[in-house]
Amino acid sequence: MPLHPAVVHYPIGLLCMAAALRVVLLWRPTPWGEASARLCLWTGTVALAAAVLSGQASLPTSLSPPASEVLETHRQLGFFLLLWYGGISLWELARLQGMGEKERLTLALVHLIGSALLLLTASYGGTLVYEFGVGVRKG
Repeated sequence: MPLHPAVVHYPIGLLCMAAALRVVLLWRPTPWGEASARLCLWTGTVALAAAVLSGQASLPTSLSPPASEVLETHRQLGFFLLLWYGGISLWELARLQGMGEKERLTLALVHLIGSALLLLTASYGGTLVYEFGVGVRKG
């Protein structure tokens, strides 16, 4: 059984939850909310690394040109998101001791942008599976 389909949903859920928590924390900052947002971010980033690496390890050998284009976009977005969330993780690690209001707003926006890119990447993955049959057993 390929690992990539089993892993991909964890980073989507965890990183979108981190973004949602960051937005809530703009209005109701709490220590447990901060801890929850960071836990979602850091575990989601590790899960994202697993998704990217497992996807890379299970690349199909031959695809039609349209499917190859979608796959390449999906791959590039995956690597970009790994850098994106790695950067956010380092940012939050460096700023463990409180952020000002503007920095918290910026962080929430960066999380929301990341979530949008993550969902776009997932959409490309869905296109590969449901339109082109990549990773689907024949017969």
